[in-house]
Amino acid sequence: MSRGDVDDLLGQGWVMDNHLNAYSVVIGAKRKRTPQKIRSFLYVSPNHEYYKRSNARNYTTLISHITEEAVNSSEIIIMPCHLTSHWALLVCWIKEQ
Repeated sequence: MSRGDVDDLLGQGWVMDNHLNAYSVVIGAKRKRTPQKIRSFLYVSPNHEYYKRSNARNYTTLISHITEEAVNSSEIIIMPCHLTSHWALLVCWIKEQ
């Protein structure tokens, strides 16, 4: 992620859930074009539990890709977590448990 990307995301000084979701889509598309440059990963949206429990129509776009097959074919699972006014990034390296 370049400094310019960070500046674009921050805009008003806050990184929102939709920024993270959009960036994961960009990285996923980049991985499809050049898989040798980006490790296989599974992105879990910070809102996945909310969408899973809600009746929102668009929730499937954020959680339908989370399957046993996806977990088994990924090297890394990435899940951003919003902790009040701060973000943390949980990263699980599958092979190293």
